[in-house]
Amino acid sequence: MRSTRPSRRAASRLLPLTAAAVATLTFSTAAQAQPGGVGPSCDVDTNSPKELLVVSLAFQRAATAADPAAKTAALKNTMKELTNKADKWRSKNPAGYDMMLAQTLSLWVADETTPLVTTRGAIGATDLPTESIDLVDAANKAFNAVVEAEPSCAANVRALRQSEGWLAMTKKALDFSSSDPDSAAFYAQHSITLLPVDNPYPYQVLGIVAQRKNDIPNAIANWTKAIEASGTDSSYRDIRQSSLFYKGLYELQFAREQSGDEQKATLGKAVESMKSYLADFGASQDAATIMQGLAEAYVTLGETDKVASIYAPMLASPDAFSDYQLTMGGVIASQAEKHADAVTFFSAAIGKNPNQRDALRNLAAALYAEKRYDDMFKPLETLVAIDPNNVDAWNMFAFAYQGKAQAATVPADKKKYTDSLIVFSGKSDSLAVKLTVDEFQRNPESAVFAVSLEGNSDKPQANTLSVEFLDAAGNVVATATESVEPITKGDRKSVRLEVQGNGITAYRYKPLS
Repeated sequence: MRSTRPSRRAASRLLPLTAAAVATLTFSTAAQAQPGGVGPSCDVDTNSPKELLVVSLAFQRAATAADPAAKTAALKNTMKELTNKADKWRSKNPAGYDMMLAQTLSLWVADETTPLVTTRGAIGATDLPTESIDLVDAANKAFNAVVEAEPSCAANVRALRQSEGWLAMTKKALDFSSSDPDSAAFYAQHSITLLPVDNPYPYQVLGIVAQRKNDIPNAIANWTKAIEASGTDSSYRDIRQSSLFYKGLYELQFAREQSGDEQKATLGKAVESMKSYLADFGASQDAATIMQGLAEAYVTLGETDKVASIYAPMLASPDAFSDYQLTMGGVIASQAEKHADAVTFFSAAIGKNPNQRDALRNLAAALYAEKRYDDMFKPLETLVAIDPNNVDAWNMFAFAYQGKAQAATVPADKKKYTDSLIVFSGKSDSLAVKLTVDEFQRNPESAVFAVSLEGNSDKPQANTLSVEFLDAAGNVVATATESVEPITKGDRKSVRLEVQGNGITAYRYKPLS
């Protein structure tokens, strides 16, 4: 037996963002291209002089054209009318002119067949046709010119900026965020140029891009901007939630690499981010991860007394939370050495899901800390029945008997418990194959089970990993098997199983020999 006390699991480290993580970055119903036109507070007339009326009619044909080729032709005609002897009539209504120019250029930005930097002649302009034009920059300047000339039109211009061009740039940023960070950043910056305010999507993308490049400070800065841009708008609730989630956890990760006052300052920011997340999204499944992070931050700051406040709502009403959330609450209580609370949490989790492996193991550890050694055996018996090749499971029996031996006052009892300690310690050391669960992902209609197998026998033999996937009542929902060739002592093999089935919450596998 290599240790005399149960080891506490290390705090989980953050994983890199994956394609699946960003696949949920989608537009809300409100975040769509907005129609053209101006409201009653804006005095810009886009129908005067008569030349601008011609432009407006041409633009409407372009904006409503369903056929891409027809739309492109109509846009070229609109630009032709905008630049046809414009020096003779533009000064009669400069704000109206810039309003139509900005909207036309925004539609050009959305045109898939036209580069974002092209020539003026390529988009139908009759003046300076060979000169280069940056469509995004030119549209932005035209929008700015309208507001500079007519400040009362600021709200209208903001709505017009949320155009097809903005939508195209933002969608491309989101699409590339999982495959091409540089392209994602390129289009995200264009999205910001076209819609500088109340536009959280590109900042979320830029946060992901920075994180993938291991530029954590820049990632945090962009997630902060995404949160600010989301404000209290309910249509941006999902993006505010994900940005708060990543901001808090990566602030915590960044703080781990710091020390002194610098670390305290970063931890303070992490605490505020995670508290905000729990205040707004405390009922979400991811809240458990945030709770664990907040607990780590408090402990690192030396504010252990605040840890109990994190899980207090769960402790008061455990029935309102899932077995996973309750298990995480127990882990947090254990880290704060609130072992009695931990026992309550883990017991409640097992009440909801009797085969919850982490709750069973951690309940035994919490009971050990409470010196309730006899009570450890019931959860441990269930634990080794579902996870028979896990060294940790058998070692916990040894810890139970160690505690009983240390507490015994009768020599015969002390010897009996010591003998049992040796037996179970030997059991863990003699497993022919040691199994470590690397991942157990529970989805509504599927599950993923990934393990590492380590050979521990001088005479290895072939095995079949046979796993049953269970629901909360213990019923078998799905099964999976995989043949395992003999594993030489000290060598490792990874196995990953994926199954389909509703309501999978636990697993058990047959012993490997």
